[in-house]
Amino acid sequence: MLKEWIREELDRRFARQGERGLIVWFDPGGNLESMVQKALPEGVRLLRFEGSFLALRFALEGEDPDFAGRWLVYVPRDPPEPSWLRDWELLGERLDMDLLELLQRRCGLATTPKLADLLRGRPENAKALAERWHQVLGDREVTEESLIEALLALCFCLPRWEIHEAVLIFVTEEGWEEKLRAHGLWNEWRHKIGHWLGWPEVPEDGTILKERLRATILLSELVSFVPQLFPVGPSCPPTGTAARRWRDWHTTGGNGSRFERLTAPQL
Repeated sequence: MLKEWIREELDRRFARQGERGLIVWFDPGGNLESMVQKALPEGVRLLRFEGSFLALRFALEGEDPDFAGRWLVYVPRDPPEPSWLRDWELLGERLDMDLLELLQRRCGLATTPKLADLLRGRPENAKALAERWHQVLGDREVTEESLIEALLALCFCLPRWEIHEAVLIFVTEEGWEEKLRAHGLWNEWRHKIGHWLGWPEVPEDGTILKERLRATILLSELVSFVPQLFPVGPSCPPTGTAARRWRDWHTTGGNGSRFERLTAPQL
């Protein structure tokens, strides 16, 4: 889907220039670098920035001094001020587009401070999301919530977002608070937990949160197997799946392969 969106965006811009054309594309953080070659329109030649604007000039002007062809110059960084390629931009067209800008144009997605921090402020998040877009998002509507869930799936190394699996990973493995914080996802994770379990307050401390989740999972398991112990019935959260998975994990001796993870790279 991302590939088609990028290609359509480029096609429109080249169409405005006729048989010859030049687009200088600045992609701060290199969010979409993995998609550029795949999205290249037919008949367009790609020239990538490799650290030197002077080298770019030698390459293009040496190959096509009259600019008779169709060229996409891809620069995975912020545009310099003043631009070293200003004459090229005036000759053709300049495109400033990272992942968030693409989603704003194609999906009408609002650029909220939260998404700006998660994607623009942390380009490694945006790169991983672009590379595994089809897997972690598929045909889901592009919203702030679906993007955050996709980032959480990547962080937990899940092929798709499943909160039961993420909870089980969180309570059985170490270091998740630090990793989630590093990617700006700790508070998003706490929000998901609170919403899923109906907790009005979610512990800020990762150790306390882990212990509370473990106790909640065990309570859910006990209620499901011995309901007569709770004739009135406690407010039981929907953790039955996680409880069964946790029990199976201990039964099999902690074989992490049963998570069926690692089909996507972690953030």
